[in-house]
Amino acid sequence: MTNKLSEDISPYPTPSPSITEQRLSDYSQHSSHPLRNHQTPPLVVKQKRDKTIHATAGSLSGMLAAITLAPLDVIRTRLMIQRIPHKAHYTHLPSQIHQQQHHAASPYRGVLGAMKHMIKTEGFTSLYKGLGTNLLGYVPNWAVYFTSYEHFKSSFAQSKLLKDHVMLNHLTSSMLSGVITSFVVSPMWVIKTRMQTQVEKQYTGIYHAFQEILRKEGIRGLYRGLTPSLFGTIHVGVQFPVYEFLKKELKKDTTFNNMTVIIIASSASKIIASMIAYPHEVLRSRLQDHAHGKDIQLAANYEPYKGMKDAIYRIWHEEGYRGFYRGMAANFVRVVPAAVLTLGSFELFSQYLHKKLD
Repeated sequence: MTNKLSEDISPYPTPSPSITEQRLSDYSQHSSHPLRNHQTPPLVVKQKRDKTIHATAGSLSGMLAAITLAPLDVIRTRLMIQRIPHKAHYTHLPSQIHQQQHHAASPYRGVLGAMKHMIKTEGFTSLYKGLGTNLLGYVPNWAVYFTSYEHFKSSFAQSKLLKDHVMLNHLTSSMLSGVITSFVVSPMWVIKTRMQTQVEKQYTGIYHAFQEILRKEGIRGLYRGLTPSLFGTIHVGVQFPVYEFLKKELKKDTTFNNMTVIIIASSASKIIASMIAYPHEVLRSRLQDHAHGKDIQLAANYEPYKGMKDAIYRIWHEEGYRGFYRGMAANFVRVVPAAVLTLGSFELFSQYLHKKLD
């Protein structure tokens, strides 16, 4: 099997029509065999194998990205939940107190500042808080997402409605996959956020966090932030169609090798999607945190949000538009290598597994 990805709707090599038809023809010609009812058509076998490959490659790529970029993920999460009231909230205070209050509300200043502060106050291991939850979340997250995405994409490619509309196919497939994935892994992201933002050990581990959230907040607690997550499907709704489009266009330029195409397409698509959909990540993280990260807040009003509407209202009035973009610098530092690692390793793992199983 060649290493070059197919430029078709699916990024994975598929048998040419003539080969497929021949196999099905051979199968039908031998249908009189006494064991025919126990045989599976080669095309069905291939489809099942592809789903297994997509799930495995998705899990491996998610695990690789989670381990490699864990420190940036923790820093980004802490910056996102940090509430820093804008200057209007301090106009009644003397200048000196104003400066003290504004500084006190900002325990983290930028990516490097946050990293230094965490290492100094909590130790180096604080940069890897929630890694276990991250792994348990990212593995099923990308396994479910990529499997669903490839399934929808190939199904829609054969439908009358979308077979001639590639971009619409990719958009619909990515958003439907995002919805399914959000419902499946939302509890793990709630636990991950709580683990990453705790300074004092409120939770001793993943199972303890699960028990405590369920006991104190009920099943609803495990699905905090689900609404903005569902709205956030616009992120993947932008990212994956742009990724597929750029990948296809860049392959027309023979000066780019396959890995260069993946790096450019994945980086550009992730940056564009992040710029458009970033506020939902702040809303999701703050709702998931549910005021449990109060130890890293010093001056802001840190009462839990009552819901997404309350969160939007209070962020806007207490922090201004900047509140919706907390941690965006850390996000951009993280998203480019994350996109390259996740999508690039997914493509490579898929190619490798196809080659081994062909």
